[in-house]
Amino acid sequence: MEVHRRRYLVTSFLEIHYMIMAIIMPFQLVPDPIILLTGLTFQRFSNGRNMADIIAQLLGFDNSIPSFASARGQEILKGVNYASGAAGIRDESGQHLTLYNYGARKVAVFGLGLIGCTPGMIAMYGTNGSSCVDFINNAVQLFNAKLIPMVDDFNSNLQNAKFIYINSVQISLTPSPTTEFKVTDAPCCNVTNAVSFQCNPLGTPCQNREDYTFWDAVHPTEASNVISAGRSYNALLPSDTYPFDIRRLAETVISMESNLSIYQQLKKEFEFEFLI
Repeated sequence: MEVHRRRYLVTSFLEIHYMIMAIIMPFQLVPDPIILLTGLTFQRFSNGRNMADIIAQLLGFDNSIPSFASARGQEILKGVNYASGAAGIRDESGQHLTLYNYGARKVAVFGLGLIGCTPGMIAMYGTNGSSCVDFINNAVQLFNAKLIPMVDDFNSNLQNAKFIYINSVQISLTPSPTTEFKVTDAPCCNVTNAVSFQCNPLGTPCQNREDYTFWDAVHPTEASNVISAGRSYNALLPSDTYPFDIRRLAETVISMESNLSIYQQLKKEFEFEFLI
């Protein structure tokens, strides 16, 4: 869930700087606001806020968590976002024990969503009469089934920490009372081709973006992100999260004594940043 880190990259295989939209991002949520008008650039895989933005807002942050490429000084110690599309910057990316060793004590583990229901996967593989690509979704379910036992194991064995699981599949399968998408199998923007999954830079996106689940061939619209983030933060159903939601995770009291040495170590590592 990146926060436009890509504007700091010189080159990118997944280039997302397009000049096609006329949408304004919320100023209060973006640390370096981007106005999307013809001739300016768009730097996210969405038409607006992503889940990280919305969850940060629900948690009471004034701005989105800053990109590691733009954060400086003590801002680094308050948390930075290393996401860049589907990639991380370390070999250990995605390993939760690494996060714990670096001081993370409240961790929300998001399960995979129904990737086989994205327009890109449907276009690439077909559905053989089903509504989605079943073999992909079956693999998703196999992966997700291992996450709850992992969360239980971490909660039992990692001192002064709390992990929760977000059931992305369950959230997507059960309707929310306030929103029902009319278009769930096609992207809002004109996709270049089934392989790139991305919006055609010269295309015109749909006008009724709130009716679409997907922005491009794989990424959700802001309207879809609002639902997923909202139910991750404040579960609509008991099956949305385990053992509880992000709101309760934020309220959980965790002893910080074990973090003092880690904080001092990180402060020393980034001491040079304080001089900038």
